[in-house]
Amino acid sequence: MTVFTLDQVLPIRENLIRLTFAYAPYFSGIYDDFDAAPIARYTTAIVAGTVGLDGFDVRPVSVSRAKQTPAEDLPDGGVFGRSIDLSLDRAMSPTPAQYTLIVNGLKTFDVGGPGGTLLDVPSATKVFFGLFRVVQAPLIDPTQHSRDIANPQDSGALQGSSIAFTSTNGVAPVAGTFAVDEQGDYAFDAGIVGLKKRILRRLTTSKGRFAHAPSYGVGIPQLGKRLASASVLQEVLDEAEKQISEEPDVAAVRVRAIVSQSTPGLVRFRVLVRSISGASSSFDAPFTTG
Repeated sequence: MTVFTLDQVLPIRENLIRLTFAYAPYFSGIYDDFDAAPIARYTTAIVAGTVGLDGFDVRPVSVSRAKQTPAEDLPDGGVFGRSIDLSLDRAMSPTPAQYTLIVNGLKTFDVGGPGGTLLDVPSATKVFFGLFRVVQAPLIDPTQHSRDIANPQDSGALQGSSIAFTSTNGVAPVAGTFAVDEQGDYAFDAGIVGLKKRILRRLTTSKGRFAHAPSYGVGIPQLGKRLASASVLQEVLDEAEKQISEEPDVAAVRVRAIVSQSTPGLVRFRVLVRSISGASSSFDAPFTTG
């Protein structure tokens, strides 16, 4: 007895997965009965609780197109007709993010008549990992076009951009001051260092402080005790993500709130950000509710 099974689901690219069956499924491309071309036959879902290497929650994806895998794309030993490539509407989250794929209504290709064998139901649901992708570690990237006069606030900023580690008189740069570069001119912040500074500026600036940008600023320090309210805190998170995403070199951002159990009255805003150059950073911005 022929058992028609879905044997493998393999991510090929960030927005492409390949299905391999025990036998060639019927694929006419005219959307008749049991045709494997309609995207309605393929349902994707995220596996709750899984997170990608980039630190962000798993992105939902949907199938936008189904086609037979071209013969030239098959690995050695592959049989044309047994594999179907599913294009997705967006990039999947990288492994170890997990997805579920459910396939329905497929039959084997029966050259001898209208028969064919229906897809084995237990095998029609597969859990698979997102594509393995090396996520670039947080780094100081001076290749960004945007830059600003350096005013370092932490050890990472003191070692970044164009700041000289030791000035000509032998005095190391100090946080909270204007630093100089190796030529004795004002140093500048760029890349992740500069982006982090601009994010902190948005979080701490009160809305309406800049006449030319009345909607700029989240104003977290001015909220004080209101940060202890769950509804206010959620509004702040939404506004912070919205404003940070307006920075021209931000590709993706997520802001989360961590309420300290050991230190009452302290809220840490954890910012996960990825720039358009691919550099990523994760840092905390602490604020008190006093």
